[in-house]
Amino acid sequence: MKVKIPLIIISIIVTPFALMVGGRVPYFLLYTSILFLLIPLIHCLLGVIFLKGEVRLPEKEMVAGEEVIIQYEFENPLSLGFPILELENNIAYRITGKKEKKEIFHLEKKDYYEGATVVSCRRRGHYRAGKVKLHIRDIFNIYSLHKTIVTPLSFKVYPNITPLKSFKIQASQHMGELLVKEPLFQDYSSLSDLRVYQDGDSIRRIHWKASAKSEDLMVKNYEERGDNEVVIVLDSHKSSYQGDNEGWIEDQLVEAAAAIIDYCLAQNMKVTLHYEEKDEIIQTNGNHRGYLKSFMDAIVGFHPIGSSLLQNNVEKLTSFLNHGSTLFILTPQLNRQLGAQGIRLKMRNISPVYIVLGDKKENSIQWNQNKEVAKVLKGESIPIYLIDIAQDIREVLEGKYEKGA
Repeated sequence: MKVKIPLIIISIIVTPFALMVGGRVPYFLLYTSILFLLIPLIHCLLGVIFLKGEVRLPEKEMVAGEEVIIQYEFENPLSLGFPILELENNIAYRITGKKEKKEIFHLEKKDYYEGATVVSCRRRGHYRAGKVKLHIRDIFNIYSLHKTIVTPLSFKVYPNITPLKSFKIQASQHMGELLVKEPLFQDYSSLSDLRVYQDGDSIRRIHWKASAKSEDLMVKNYEERGDNEVVIVLDSHKSSYQGDNEGWIEDQLVEAAAAIIDYCLAQNMKVTLHYEEKDEIIQTNGNHRGYLKSFMDAIVGFHPIGSSLLQNNVEKLTSFLNHGSTLFILTPQLNRQLGAQGIRLKMRNISPVYIVLGDKKENSIQWNQNKEVAKVLKGESIPIYLIDIAQDIREVLEGKYEKGA
């Protein structure tokens, strides 16, 4: 509650004056000052108690950068108006990261107010709750009380998926890098099972006889071979993101992972996503485009809050990796120990690929350290992609920028 200081001073002066001097006039001033302070306070308190509010968001899946409409409604059930109401939209602040201008309105007796704010979903994330503050002021602007309206919102803003037209994936049965343009790694002579058609499935995979007997289009799943497995591990240790106060490198790492996942699933490759959240391992698997949403649900709330260093997680993973599999290591901080792990993996017939995110302008020291290790890995013919925050992820991964540059 906010009260104007001058009025408090006046009441402090009037009260002892009336008590010491006495008389009608001093007591009249005392009673008047008390009523002058008490009636507006009661007015504001009635607003806190009886005013009702509701906030609504569209029930749909959203993507970072997409606009969303926040609708709100306030109702006054009393036969008493409220001349000055001020809305502080903290939900918009959580979505955009920017303070929205407060909206001022009023409510007559038995009145209601509807409004809306259009904001851009600046960041991906899982938003589990939201609240707005309604500041209630009296006509003299003496008091300012607020009523917090909590709404049980739960919605997700998914990361952007950058579609890749081409991307080099290594496979153990070929020497060097194999540019995967078709789902080469499935055994089309052996049918595994049938499933419902998903967006992105090839028409050639539709099982027309089974579809004729079902209400849905059915597609064929083929048995996979063990040499096309892709494992993606994300660096989730806080120390790797020093200097990334706004979380932009973190977001860029997630977008790079989403692009690689989307590309591999489109090729019907077996993909495993792996990262640590506190002491818990988050892992998701899939082998076709129908699993894309599961992967997006897994990384939508990714934050660097893991308790283990990336090299420790990679070390644990190596005992489970099959020969010929490809391991994507995504990190903002590339050190010699992590680079040495890649060389050892290659000797074990596992193909490491490093995706290193950074800010060349704001953190040039870390960027140059990453480049030094990248030169060593490049000399060992280990693929490495250095992505500056100012660069386009697609152009780097598709090879339009020199790797390790």
